[in-house]
Amino acid sequence: MGYRAGEDDGLQTSYDGRILLSEAGSNPPVPTRGIGDSTSFEHLATSFGESPTGLDSFSAPGDPFQYQKDSSHVTPVQPKSSDKHDSGSGFDSSDWIPDSQQFSASIETADETQDHPRDSEDPHATETDDPLRGYTDTRANEARARNLLRIQQANEADEKILGKYLPSDVSLFFPIRISAPIDDLKPDRQWLDEVAEIASTEVAVPNPPSLSFELGEQAEKHNQQQLADSGGSVGILLRKNRGTTMDHGSEFRPLSQLRKVIGKHPAFKFLCEVFRHGLPFRVKRELSPEECKIERESNLNRGNHRSAVENIDKVKELLAKEVKHGFSFVIPREAVDSIPRALVQPCGIVSQFSINSDGSRKKKLRLTHDMSFCLALKDGSINERIDMERYPEMVYGWCLIRVIHFVVELRAAHPRKKIFIMKFDYSDAYRRISHQGKAASQSILVVDGTAYVSLRMAFGGSANPPAFCAFSETLTDLANDLSSSDYDPVEAPCPTVEEHHCEPRPYPIEEEAFREAIKPAFEVPLNSTSKKDCFIDDVISVALELEKSLHRQCHVVPMAVHLLSRPHATDEKEPIPRRELLAPEKLSAEGRPSEVAIILGWGMDTRKLILFLPDDKYRAWKADLEDTIQRGGDTVHGLESLIGRLNHASYLIPLSRHFLNELRRRVDPSKRRSREKIRLSRSEIEDLKLWIDFLQVARSGISLNLLTVRNPSALAWSDSCPYGLGGYTLRGWAWRIRIPKTSPIYGLNSANNVLEFLGMAVSILLMIEETKGEPHPCLMALGDNTSAIGWIFKTGRLRKGSIYYQAAKEIARHITREAMKAGVQICAQHLKGEKNDVADALTYEGDVRGEANELTFDKPTDDVLTHRFHNSVPQLIPENFRISQLPCEIDSFVSQTLRTIEESLERSRKHPGPSQNEPGKSGNPLPVESESETNSCQGSPGGQEKSSQRASSSRPEPSNWTGRTELLRSVRNRWLQRLFGLPSAMWVRRSGQTTGKVPCTSATGEPIPTSPLYPVSEIC
Repeated sequence: MGYRAGEDDGLQTSYDGRILLSEAGSNPPVPTRGIGDSTSFEHLATSFGESPTGLDSFSAPGDPFQYQKDSSHVTPVQPKSSDKHDSGSGFDSSDWIPDSQQFSASIETADETQDHPRDSEDPHATETDDPLRGYTDTRANEARARNLLRIQQANEADEKILGKYLPSDVSLFFPIRISAPIDDLKPDRQWLDEVAEIASTEVAVPNPPSLSFELGEQAEKHNQQQLADSGGSVGILLRKNRGTTMDHGSEFRPLSQLRKVIGKHPAFKFLCEVFRHGLPFRVKRELSPEECKIERESNLNRGNHRSAVENIDKVKELLAKEVKHGFSFVIPREAVDSIPRALVQPCGIVSQFSINSDGSRKKKLRLTHDMSFCLALKDGSINERIDMERYPEMVYGWCLIRVIHFVVELRAAHPRKKIFIMKFDYSDAYRRISHQGKAASQSILVVDGTAYVSLRMAFGGSANPPAFCAFSETLTDLANDLSSSDYDPVEAPCPTVEEHHCEPRPYPIEEEAFREAIKPAFEVPLNSTSKKDCFIDDVISVALELEKSLHRQCHVVPMAVHLLSRPHATDEKEPIPRRELLAPEKLSAEGRPSEVAIILGWGMDTRKLILFLPDDKYRAWKADLEDTIQRGGDTVHGLESLIGRLNHASYLIPLSRHFLNELRRRVDPSKRRSREKIRLSRSEIEDLKLWIDFLQVARSGISLNLLTVRNPSALAWSDSCPYGLGGYTLRGWAWRIRIPKTSPIYGLNSANNVLEFLGMAVSILLMIEETKGEPHPCLMALGDNTSAIGWIFKTGRLRKGSIYYQAAKEIARHITREAMKAGVQICAQHLKGEKNDVADALTYEGDVRGEANELTFDKPTDDVLTHRFHNSVPQLIPENFRISQLPCEIDSFVSQTLRTIEESLERSRKHPGPSQNEPGKSGNPLPVESESETNSCQGSPGGQEKSSQRASSSRPEPSNWTGRTELLRSVRNRWLQRLFGLPSAMWVRRSGQTTGKVPCTSATGEPIPTSPLYPVSEIC
């Protein structure tokens, strides 16, 4: 679970996922400990299920962090009425009773498990979490009350809809935006006076340490003697250096000063422990002295990683800087054995991007400690044994998506004003927090006979991100509270801010028009026109174009840094060379207000309202792709790196992840060596060629309107059975396709999953056709098959031997291409089969399923069936409902896909595999009629064709069709359940935390535990 430094830091931990809500298995995991930037919002979304609610754990591909399910849930309540036509769908606000019962059920997206043509819906659907449930803050409870009142009002309004048809206005399905707590708190004058007092208070410069922070044999022997005088204990050596630069908390202001500014913040007690005693490694199991020796000697004999060996000069240069700044000290290699329970890790080198003063980007190398590496013992690595439950919760993975939501909401409220971004990089972030003695003893690198003992947090330890984020999140909260106060930089200017730092950068083309924003499904409070958020050591500030306010906002974050950290003394006064808290070069380049900025590895343009892949990344990644394609493969290590980059790019185009699945299988590190070369298949090469197009789209940019959680703007229902497919859109386009009796898939239940997927693809393609010319539509496909819903976003679980594989891949390719070309957002939602009556009736005729439908019993023409729907069940169809032929392009795609399914089935019968013997996945087709029909799968009979004379002559009894109100609520209320299941911290950041007015921004909304996470007596 270690943080892995990479390009633009946390972005290597794969913040992947546009917010495309689907329902393919289970509810979004609620993060509690160790959330990386992969909060994979798209993964959170595509894992949604109204069905069994909740995963016990979840991990996004490429994400080293895990997500744990929280325990604040609600109890499902049965509908009040059993009358199918009169009752709601089980989400009346008065029935939504919160409880602390934990749901433990979970569901896996089935690959080939549905063996019934219709019963793919979830029979155990229940309510999801209310993200505001359990808050002790009154504002959160007020927001919850507002939301539930709106739902109740919407449900009551359902009964008052005039007309006999289903409303064609999609806004009547989704009339509600979820409200968040409004923190319109303004810190009092007393707090601001204390802030001003602390800002002007000088801090004593620490004394020089007893150790030598130089390189060479003399320094090594001196430090070895210092260590020997302390009995080999780094902890005792640190205690002897109290009051020096080696002392814990020497990089920050005294606790007496911090208490006045952030004493009420939930993280303050944790920070007190760290600043007093250093950061410990809290492990689940301690290694014995003998085990430490075995693991230490194994790593010493093995040496450093190849990346370090190949860049040894750069490694030595970086280590020299570490020593020069007092982050590490050197001792002879043989002296390591004299340190009790010492451990050695291999070092490595990773590349990342930095920035020049002119705003251009440059590539640099970073030194890492591989604390996940072990040789002799199964759990010998530190990261393997770290108990993450003993560290603060992290929510920094939601930083980018919160910023996106705020920018879009701000643009919607102020369509003609500039929105500026400022980014502040806290320099030497990890190196500001010191290790506890034992932790330093177990963070040792050895290069060319010299051991480097790390006194400060190192890159590669899983305990380090939560420790530093406790500080950076507090700093960001302080900046937000300063922003909402009467703080005036004229009266108390930040000493590190110069006048040119407040000058906005000119926009490349000043005449460029402001793009329109579409409001998200969440109401982001705009009680302030500026907001700060953070990702580890990067603090991002978004501010509206207000002259006086903008100048003020340029001072807020630097002032927060000045208030919490020990101000930098002059170079002459600092005992050990020390960098500025905010690097001047980056402050000039990134701290200036700009409408175009690089944040967390992405380019954001707030005027065009787009997120884009920076040009340098595009060129480098495209070159790697083309090189891999030309060579026909790469090493396991090379493909892993390529997959990580493409997974990062897929944040803008989540459907593109379909085309990483095969590569991921090929580079399974548990089965292959990193240097092993892999020859890619033709299919895998074709997938990589597609990625060149995807990268071009990412480079051009995707509208922020497509990256927020949106209420759908178009709806379509679909269904299938082994005899046909059918569906309709809310705008009235209905369609049906019959499977010919001569087809090998006719009546074959095991083919139904892929037919359901094809039906949902037709829904999406029709909605794309209907919404041409509309700005960034959000298309919702409704279906009753969980596998099909899951496959829209991810086909990774399908095996190559599956009869579905080839067809599902073709469908996924086609959806991706068309969605990318049209610039639409796609979401999918499960609908119980019993509420999918119209689409179901369009899938078959006569009594081929053992029973006939009263509308299709005699195999009517399209025109006749359209007339019957309007006469019999108008409450379930829009007024413009009409069964028509599909457009030629869609019709051709359907025909080709059906042929692919047939060919796959024929091949599987010639070469049956194990999967074909599983129940419900193979076998003879169901009994069919003997008369022949046209061998066409391109549509149902046209309007002029006569009904079959062989069909049943008597109309069956009327079915118990779903009521209009029930159908409307089954769509809207389940969507609202899913929105309620998202913690509000994912889309809005709380304020008022340093003043103790509200809980901190967290997965549950509750503060970080106030009791120490580890007893002081345990610290050595």
